Amino acid sequence: MLRTRTYLFLGLVALCMCNPAYADDPIASGVSWLESVQNGDGSWRPTPDDGTCLTQTATAIVALEELGMAQGAVASAKTWLEGQEVSATEHLARKILAGGESSAELLALAAYRNAGAGWGTAIDYVNNALDSATALAALTKTGSDDSA
Repeated sequence: MLRTRTYLFLGLVALCMCNPAYADDPIASGVSWLESVQNGDGSWRPTPDDGTCLTQTATAIVALEELGMAQGAVASAKTWLEGQEVSATEHLARKILAGGESSAELLALAAYRNAGAGWGTAIDYVNNALDSATALAALTKTGSDDSA
């Protein structure tokens, strides 16, 4: 009897390992995890004073929207994000990428561009690849050019 149960158990394990329909879904698991660690205010951050909060929240919004999942979490996060004042190029661009593409934000992003055709951390900061690439992604997403 024990031998039969052992073979049955091993057969079920093999079936689960060979058939993706029975395997853990990494996307669903990841979405569930994101939903479980979202803060009550709609943001994602490890601690209340964590400076990466806007980046983490905007990135989570973009990912969840691309998946078409967790609309409640996305709506809550967007409400939080709308209330955030930003002064850094990356944060402004990430806010736009997450769906906050108001004309005022697009104009601000255009104003952050330096004469050298790139973007720095903020107005008149040295151009850098991260801020320039994030700003370009935001302008591309909105179908805008930087003269918005």
